[in-house]
Amino acid sequence: MHPKILTVDDSKTIRMLLARLFGKYQCQVLEAADGSEGFSVALREKPDLIIIDSNMPVMDGITMLRKLREQADFKNTEVIMLTGDTGAQILASVARLGVSDCVIKPFSEDELLAKVMRVVKLEPRSVEKGQEASSIQALLNDLHARYKGVNDGELASYIPELTKANPDHFGMCLASVEGTMFQVGDCNVEFTI
Repeated sequence: MHPKILTVDDSKTIRMLLARLFGKYQCQVLEAADGSEGFSVALREKPDLIIIDSNMPVMDGITMLRKLREQADFKNTEVIMLTGDTGAQILASVARLGVSDCVIKPFSEDELLAKVMRVVKLEPRSVEKGQEASSIQALLNDLHARYKGVNDGELASYIPELTKANPDHFGMCLASVEGTMFQVGDCNVEFTI
């Protein structure tokens, strides 16, 4: 069974970055835009790992985590807290709530991924030869469906430089973006989304 990872952040950019980062691995990524929504998704989906921003509108991450820890099913759920606050008081508060780790914003993807891999096992996705283009199309379709409200230029800015698609490692290298045309390097395929 592949792990479920719930990302809770009011920043659409951060949620997209995390969805893209974990999209390289065999896991299910769930999203919520604030603590209240995150609490509901967590109760319904029972994720293996929750990555929560500490500072959000509606319900902040610390309040969400307190409410989750009151639930028997979530006493030992792995949690990584994202925070822009480096003060000792906030770090002590999240430590008392039993977070697995804390990541200070801004953070590097490598730093976050290393901390995630300490608490859940992530296996890289594999793609069979000849499946690269359809996998890339599926990823682009998923991005488009998930972020319909984001304009094309903004969507393009979220797509990272990924590794070359090949049978051993799922990835892409974005060669160019013009309007809604995405040319994915080395695959020599243009997609309109």
